Amino acid sequence: MENEKAYSIKYEMDENQGILIREIAGEMGMADIIDMWKKDIANGSVNKNLKAVITDFSSGKNLSKMSELKSIATYYEENFDLLENIKIAVVLDDNTVAIPLMYQHGNPKIQHSVFSTLVAAIAWAKE
Repeated sequence: MENEKAYSIKYEMDENQGILIREIAGEMGMADIIDMWKKDIANGSVNKNLKAVITDFSSGKNLSKMSELKSIATYYEENFDLLENIKIAVVLDDNTVAIPLMYQHGNPKIQHSVFSTLVAAIAWAKE
């Protein structure tokens, strides 16, 4: 079954803080990440009332490649009106941490940061 997803997403919403946490289990590539954003925007999970969106790969694996960095940057730019005031945090504990760090460095208009723990990401989101 080639079209079967190799990942699952668990959502947790902290209504009081305005923080959406997406916990990833399994393996996701950049196309999957962009698809997740599209679905979450379309269904209203990601909206202008949020303070932060945290994507936690602690139980999963981000298979994105450096060569795909432009595609997420383009997607964020296309949705800048929605995302400009939302902090975007990614929790990674493997060697793919360089990809969001490169994005963060090259795209200062989007509040994007990378963390090694969910606790650190939540603390930043609440600032």
